[in-house]
Amino acid sequence: MNDGQKIEIDMNILFEELGLADLPQEVKDEMSEMLHKTMEMKMKYYLMEQLTDEEVAKLDKMNNPDGVIQYFIDEKGVNFAELVVAVAQESREELLQDVAYIRGRLDGMTGK
Repeated sequence: MNDGQKIEIDMNILFEELGLADLPQEVKDEMSEMLHKTMEMKMKYYLMEQLTDEEVAKLDKMNNPDGVIQYFIDEKGVNFAELVVAVAQESREELLQDVAYIRGRLDGMTGK
């Protein structure tokens, strides 16, 4: 899908930042898989927004759900590693904001 490039993201750092480092490994593995899938969907969404109608039609004819990423790597010269880092950072920031909001709401409910 990405010309053989594979980007590994260490979710343990994120789990520590979120206060989830003590979760059982199997729970962290499930969460990691969900986060990876979410980031892949965000990349595809971002890339699809950049396409012209003609390019969308071309990809539709390819009948390849992963074609959008490969198309941008091959045809548009998108740097896959930079895209992954940008999406991972954006996802991290969103999660940290969500956790801060939830903690604030919980603290407000408990009077802390």
